[in-house]
Amino acid sequence: MNPTKKPNKPFPSAAEDVKHTRETQLATPQSSSPSYRLAYADDDFILTDEMRPVRLLLELSKPELTLNEHDINHTIVIFGSARILSPEVAAEMLRGIAERLQANPTDKQLLTEQRQALRTAKRVRYYNEARLLAEKITRESCAHNLPRLHIITGGGPGIMEAVNEGAGPEKSFGVNIRLPFEQRSNPVVAGNPR
Repeated sequence: MNPTKKPNKPFPSAAEDVKHTRETQLATPQSSSPSYRLAYADDDFILTDEMRPVRLLLELSKPELTLNEHDINHTIVIFGSARILSPEVAAEMLRGIAERLQANPTDKQLLTEQRQALRTAKRVRYYNEARLLAEKITRESCAHNLPRLHIITGGGPGIMEAVNEGAGPEKSFGVNIRLPFEQRSNPVVAGNPR
């Protein structure tokens, strides 16, 4: 397709429609009414409880369109806990507790924290295994005449971060969701424009 020639479309795009409306709309009582707004450009309308199914459809459509836009056709989804720490973070946590215990070796709260940290540190092996699994999947899909595989995770910390690390930013994709206490993306996917 010629990039300078516009495709022959019977209707303007939604973005063109919104822009045209904003640029040409006269300030009248009618045009100021919420009922006059374009439905898809009206936050008050689209955020109502009645429009929840529409928003759900948008949430399902957006990742699909993004995958298509980046020519990602074959994926493996890996789920995992955000609470599994990397070896580095677990070791740092144990060092910090050990230092505080040296100053106060009988502190019950610190002893409880130490027990919890030791249990957490035992699960570090799952972080390493997840990283190795993702690395192997992407390496094998590139080495043989297989479809190009991409790994999809929730984009958060823990196992998801390990998997994104193992696959690398070019072979992995994070689909982050909103949760009250875990709303940060892991560093591998945080800067990724996908």
